[in-house]
Parts: sequence; C-alpha cells; structure tokens
Amino acid sequence: FFQSNLGIVLSMTIWLNPKPAYFHPFCLFFESQKSLELAIPRIRKLQEQGVIKPYSFALWNRYKLIASQGQYPWSAVRGRVLSPTELLKETSESWKGIEWFGFGALYSSSKLHAKADIKLLKKELRGSCKKISVISSLQAKFLKLFSKPIKRITGTDVSTVLDTLYYRSVYLGHPTNTSLKSTYWRKKIPLPKKMNPDRDACGVIWLCNIIPFEAKAMTKAANIVETICLQYGLEPNIAQLSVSTRKQHMFTLLVYDRLVEGADERAQSCQTAIAEALRDSGFFSYRLAISEMNCVSTLLGKRSEVLFDLKKYFDPKNIFAPGRYSGGLADESKISSASNVK
Repeated sequence: FFQSNLGIVLSMTIWLNPKPAYFHPFCLFFESQKSLELAIPRIRKLQEQGVIKPYSFALWNRYKLIASQGQYPWSAVRGRVLSPTELLKETSESWKGIEWFGFGALYSSSKLHAKADIKLLKKELRGSCKKISVISSLQAKFLKLFSKPIKRITGTDVSTVLDTLYYRSVYLGHPTNTSLKSTYWRKKIPLPKKMNPDRDACGVIWLCNIIPFEAKAMTKAANIVETICLQYGLEPNIAQLSVSTRKQHMFTLLVYDRLVEGADERAQSCQTAIAEALRDSGFFSYRLAISEMNCVSTLLGKRSEVLFDLKKYFDPKNIFAPGRYSGGLADESKISSASNVK
C-alpha cells in the first residue's frame, strides 16, 4: 500500500490468493526481549524457506495484546491512571511473564506438507519461545466449546482469539474489529455494540515505520517507542508485521481519551518525539500522519522540489490531496502559477 498526491484511484482489481488446502494458525509466546532476539533470525529463515509466507506473521508487544483483550482496568485501579509499568501488574494472569506475542499462519497444499511445515516451525523455534501453539481443527473446536470457563479462570477471551485466528481468520482474508476495539482502551464508557471511535472521542494516532528484519534493529526501534511513550504516560502499543525477508512494518498506536483535558496535545507531542527519534536512527515512515506532512521536504531534500514540479504538471489546480505529501511547498502563489503549466 502506497500513498501519493499525484493521482486519484478510480477503480481497482484485487487479486486474491486461493484458499489453502490445509490451514494452521500458530501462536508464539516470548518471555523477554532477549528470547525474541534469539528467535528473529530463525523466523526469518523460515520465511526464506517459504514455510512462513510474507504478510502471514506478526509480533505484538504485551501492551498491544492487553489492549486487544479489553479496556483499561478502571474499576480495579479505582479510576486512577497508572504508569504503563504499573498497569502490567493489573493484567490477566495468563499474560503475565509474556513480553512479546507472535502469531501467524501456515498454508499447506497437502496433509503431509502441513505436517512437515508444523515440524519445521517447532524444530526451528524450539528453545527461543516459552510456548509454541499450532491450532488444529480439533483444538479449535475444543477451545470454542470451553471458551466461557477458560475466560472465567484466566481472563482470556479465547472465543475472540479463535475467531480472529481460525474461524474468521485475518490470514484467510476475513476483516476483523479486533484492532478497532483497542481504540476504546482508555475510554470509561462500556464498549458499544456499534463502534464509532470518532463519535465517541477515542484518541488514536498511528506511526508507520519500516524496520530491517534484523534482531538488533527491531529491538532498537521498539525500545525507542517504549522509552518515549513511558515519558508521556502512554502505553507503547506496538505491532511488527513481516512483509518480506528483508523488512518489517512497525505500527505504533497511541490510544487515549480525547475528552481528557490536554490529552490531544500530549499525544501529539509524543508522536512528534517518536517520529523524530526513529528518523534519527534511520527508521523512516512509509506512511505519514496529517500532522507529519510538513516534514516531507526535510526528509526528501531537493527531491521534494522535483516531486512538486511533477505535482504541478499533473494537477495544476491542486485538486489531488491538497496539503498531503507536499512538505509545505504547496502555497497559494505556487499553485496559481502552476495553472500555466502546459
């Protein structure tokens, strides 16, 4: 997915992959950043071998995992806002001791192929994960049957996890509201049946960065986000999606309640600090927030002037995405003079 201000998409054809003959979602549990670092080159190797396909594996840190399971534990903390580190003490027992959570899918063309894929996955990652779970159809039925008592005992919403990973899996092209639920993380109202984050004043800011598929780089980027989020009193909600054997897309989600006085300004300052720190470390954005558009000319240097000349040629009246990806170059005088471009 790319963003641009050089044109408007009028129609699109989406090429869907065929449904695999055998499908096995899997989950990986990591006790520490160190154990994850040990696993990353092994995961990359599995992807190079074709066992794990591009876009079929993701990593979530513990804060993102907690936010996906429910809302802020306001009643347990008597309405107080805890520091992110204190918050971890209030989480479900089943997630304590887990620093990173990995999940993905294996696509196989036959039963023997599926068995071989599962065997390779477990063999390669043995010793780096606290637990490796591969979900079969039998396990899915068992967990679904006992989802309510499991939730009472552990606090884990197994039913939602199964729907997202197995029955209506995102890895089979099904849309999901799981991430949408997390936008209500800091809200004190109950999660509505018809979610509308804009109507309900849910504060949401995204940062989207490209990270090399290397343990040191992935750790450094995550540490930058976590350190700055903690300084601003926001949970460092991080996901890293494996898009190829060379790179990861890292998504940072800042979630807050817009009805709290000063929350918008604090979250915006946090976003700016994270974006600058990541850029200074060589981790650039592949998509920009509206508030980041003014940094384009700084990022691209002289190239931004070339792009703006192209923009004037294709769009002399500045109709396509005005103010987006222009780096502050699109002032009124330049736009008006552009109308003479032949």
